[in-house]
Amino acid sequence: MKWSERWATKLSDVVIADNQTVVERYRRDYGFEATYLSYGTPEKPKEVGKGALELFGLKAGEYVLYVGRLTPENLVDLLVRAYGKVKGDWPCVVVGPAGYEVEYGIKLQRLAGPRVKLVGPVYGKGYEELSANCGIFVLPGVVEATRLVLLDQMGFGSAIVYQDCAATREVIGEAGLAFGGSNPEKDLAEKLSGLIGNSGERERLRKAARQRAEKIYSWERVTDRYEEILRELSTQRGDRD
Repeated sequence: MKWSERWATKLSDVVIADNQTVVERYRRDYGFEATYLSYGTPEKPKEVGKGALELFGLKAGEYVLYVGRLTPENLVDLLVRAYGKVKGDWPCVVVGPAGYEVEYGIKLQRLAGPRVKLVGPVYGKGYEELSANCGIFVLPGVVEATRLVLLDQMGFGSAIVYQDCAATREVIGEAGLAFGGSNPEKDLAEKLSGLIGNSGERERLRKAARQRAEKIYSWERVTDRYEEILRELSTQRGDRD
């Protein structure tokens, strides 16, 4: 991956970076100015069913959700451990494949208490139903880039709790609730307990996330910018249609 980064600066006309932290990395490590352009977020479906909720025994608005690969860098174990300290009876639904991280998947199964549901991968309509109906969405990892699942959840209007890092903070702004500090496990448990008991704050976060997604992460805006980049490149090369 490091070699491909370097090759990109030597062989590409334009390098697109999905986050300003990535732009800064290329500037710092390679003296190269990447072009910032993030992704878009899907529009929330007008009508969302509850078939997946019935399948997994869930109530709309009364469960915590994680979606992503079950790998160590995503820190799903942090969420699972913290949830053992969360007050209330909401289940925590963990969606995603373990894939090549078989041992990590087994570790999560051992850590999971009775309120943690490891349901495996869910795609398409089921993913939409679980996302649109969740009470809280948690992003425990701190990989420094833009997470597509984060943009998805903003578009669905989820109340989002995330581990504080520059890249995620850039995407979500004030539309999410951050946790972290010297003891992120304890802080996450406290933030989730408080948010579960505060429906007004959950609603505020949902509204803020959806508004930010519509304002900044529109696919129309993204595709327009790609067209601009291609026109600029064509002009620089002196190409003619």
